[in-house]
Amino acid sequence: MESQQPIILWLNGFLMAFTLLALCARVGRRIFVVGMFSWHDALITLAAVSAFVFSIFQIVGTTLGLGLHQRDVDPNNSIKIAKLILASNVFYFLCNWAVKHALLLFYAEITREKKFLGSIYFMHFIAFGFGSSSILANLFQCRPFNKAWRPELEGYCVNLNYFFYFNSNFMLATDLVLYIMPVVFTWHLQLRRAQRIGLNCLFALGGLVLAVSAARVYAVHMFNTQNDFSWWFSNSMIWSVLENHLAIIVACAPSVKVIALLVFPRLASSVGKVASRLTPSYSRSRSRTSSHPHFGTDDLESGTRKSDKLRITPSSTPLPSPAFTAGSGRSRASQNFAKWFKSPSSPRTLGSSGDSMEDHGLVYVEELQPTQVRVQHTITVEEASRSSKEVDVHAI
Repeated sequence: MESQQPIILWLNGFLMAFTLLALCARVGRRIFVVGMFSWHDALITLAAVSAFVFSIFQIVGTTLGLGLHQRDVDPNNSIKIAKLILASNVFYFLCNWAVKHALLLFYAEITREKKFLGSIYFMHFIAFGFGSSSILANLFQCRPFNKAWRPELEGYCVNLNYFFYFNSNFMLATDLVLYIMPVVFTWHLQLRRAQRIGLNCLFALGGLVLAVSAARVYAVHMFNTQNDFSWWFSNSMIWSVLENHLAIIVACAPSVKVIALLVFPRLASSVGKVASRLTPSYSRSRSRTSSHPHFGTDDLESGTRKSDKLRITPSSTPLPSPAFTAGSGRSRASQNFAKWFKSPSSPRTLGSSGDSMEDHGLVYVEELQPTQVRVQHTITVEEASRSSKEVDVHAI
């Protein structure tokens, strides 16, 4: 007898364990290291809990016949299966909704551009409307309510085939936009090759989520067109649970990376050696100049406290150039962003300075145009020259 049940059992068990580790790394680091727990952390926690419940429902469904062909399912379990599907879909949509809002809140902390913030607010509106409407449409798909598992009752139900078609395709489209947004936000950042490889790997994980979401669209098409509901719906649930857990793991990946480097400090040098071997030598000198005057980075899973990013500096303290560090040729925003991928030297360095978390995350820095910096340096040279001439005159 052909069955998908073994795949459902081991896949859900593995994903739940992996998601739990990623969530513990993120929450533990945010609370005990950074000392802050923000809204996007709470939403990721909600998403993880929803993903666990959805996985448990899928595991329980195997005892009722999900994962088998329709001819092998006991007809007496049809009511229980319908109730289980109704309940599990709520947690699937809730998990997807929470992940989207968590990512958008996270994006809002790494950019100061109004046009980027406007796109983030617009996607918040889309994600909230889509998520809430999906949950409500699933819950109230039939009138009366119990007609969802008792089709013999008088009443009516929405066309679930159309609903799942629209839902899966629209979800794929919104996921595509969400995972492209950080690519646009970080396009002009100057990073060393090791940091650039790390950033591209993170984006590649987002691409994996998109691939899984596309596979779910195909599975939805198959269970809508094939007369084998229990088999193809189980197949679509496999892709759904994989999509949810991978999205959570991607959202927690920066924290997992930093915790891993704290526990295994030698891993940083190993990763650096691999990155240097993978990258051609000519790419070492390549960099992008920033053209956005207000792009900044803030916290990115691990940075300074939000209250510190706009701390007032005493007027007597000389300020370095906010756009470029002397002798580096790279924007300070790029350097701070690169710290996301830089391994911490040791746990003891966390309290070695007032800005203790700067080496372990990203802090917000306003970035000025390079041309503005050149003008400032030219003025400084002219003033120095003028001062030297005045000294010569007095000497004469």
